[in-house]
Amino acid sequence: MALEVVCAQCQAKLRVPDGSEGKRVKCPKCQQMVEIPGVRDGDKNRAMSAPSPGEVAGVGQGETAGLAGWSLRTEDGQTFGPVQRSELDAWVNEGRVTGDCHVLGPGQKQWVAAGTVYPQLAFAALTATAESPSLSSGRWQVEDDGANPKSGGELVELPAAAASAASSVASTDASRVGAVAAALRPADAAGVAMVPASDYPALHTARTFYRVLGWLSIVFGGLLIVVQVVSSMLTFFAMSQMGGDATQMFLTLLTLVLLGAVFATMTCAAAITFWFLADCIRWMLDLQNRAERTNILLEQLLRQQQQRDR
Repeated sequence: MALEVVCAQCQAKLRVPDGSEGKRVKCPKCQQMVEIPGVRDGDKNRAMSAPSPGEVAGVGQGETAGLAGWSLRTEDGQTFGPVQRSELDAWVNEGRVTGDCHVLGPGQKQWVAAGTVYPQLAFAALTATAESPSLSSGRWQVEDDGANPKSGGELVELPAAAASAASSVASTDASRVGAVAAALRPADAAGVAMVPASDYPALHTARTFYRVLGWLSIVFGGLLIVVQVVSSMLTFFAMSQMGGDATQMFLTLLTLVLLGAVFATMTCAAAITFWFLADCIRWMLDLQNRAERTNILLEQLLRQQQQRDR
């Protein structure tokens, strides 16, 4: 859990990571150095003698947090919660939860990666920079009240090892990740980066062209069928007025009907062919989009592995 300290000069409330006892931080409001007090002996004795929530309930700590609501564990081991799912969703929407975090849901016994609950976090690192504040970084925000970090506040600089490591990794990969992210469209409703249409203008133009040809073939084919029907009726009417042979009239009518059927078949075949070509182009774009997303995911997994190795 985070520690709360109050600046003696401006009375601003600061939140710092647990384990920062005895360190000094600079207040972002008045620039006064604030010393983080250590845990008193009486508090230590009470903490050691008091049973943990897991011991009282007869379950592990993770199970207790899961039963009470959703909990969040950052990359450097700090835990927030339990909170309601709506509040956890708000943290994700505000960009303060990364794919390196883990969550524990109600009734769960094991922590799971946040990306399994929020798939969009698998691609959030592409737009992140070394200066973006998040729960997993070593920067903490000034709060007026409450137990959770809030967005929009000023940042408190802490000489935390996790912060320096995260900044080092982010600065090293910023140019490479930025080059990939610059070519991507903003994420869709599911949070997945999409390939911009401008990257494939020829394919999109060809798809539109084939769709237009399909509709034009239907229009012209329909006009030919209408003309064929009208001409058949006029021919049959003229032959009947002239008193022609019944067999000849029947053969003429059959020929005209067959021609109309041929026109209709050719029209349908042309429309289906053009629309099929348009769908083939769309499938090619979908495959390219999935390949791009797969490459991005592999890139992120490689960066995470490099970060763990460091």
